[in-house]
Amino acid sequence: MIDPNDVNLIIFDMDGTITPSLPAVYEAIKRAFTRLGWPVTFGAGEIGRFFGQSAAGAGSGLFEFITPAGSRLSHEEVREKVNEEYAACFRELAQPFPGVRETLAALRDRGYRVALYTNASVRYLNMVMSASDIRDCFDDIECIQENHLTKPELVRKFKEKFGCPVAAVVGDRIHDIEAARETGSLAIGVLFGYGGDEPEQADIPIQSFKQLLSVFDHRRPHHR
Repeated sequence: MIDPNDVNLIIFDMDGTITPSLPAVYEAIKRAFTRLGWPVTFGAGEIGRFFGQSAAGAGSGLFEFITPAGSRLSHEEVREKVNEEYAACFRELAQPFPGVRETLAALRDRGYRVALYTNASVRYLNMVMSASDIRDCFDDIECIQENHLTKPELVRKFKEKFGCPVAAVVGDRIHDIEAARETGSLAIGVLFGYGGDEPEQADIPIQSFKQLLSVFDHRRPHHR
């Protein structure tokens, strides 16, 4: 395992790690279905498993799952109907997990570089960043749709950009753990996200975002 004391760059996943976007997405689906005159026959918990799996924000499989059999609309058309509801729902419901802003500020104050990567689309990323007002919390942000790189490739890009040989990857899905392992990085598993027991396979699982301040505690705040 990589020694946390050697880490100088911390890379975060977005959905299920920084923001609990499920409530906003589920509300957007309910509003879209209401406009379409369709009943909602599934709960929020049933769609959480699709998060973090593709460049669609909540995963392309989500729209196949929620589209009623025999629908006159395609999965892509249903996606667009839901997307029309996203902006309002994210403004109302999408806030970072408790302690995110304070923890990110403290980590940067201790001298760590802090970056964000995501499988989400550019549109979805910008909506979440705007609604939650946390874009300025990161030194850099990368979106897979924008540059067509894989998560391991994004980790390498961040490391090269910041001249940081040792990094940590913080996420709630197995893809984040694999990205860490493939790049010789420390894997931090977020147990409060959407990955079920997947984060338990990480080098260090955490129960709350603020716990990162105990993992990365070897640096003192910079004097200003």
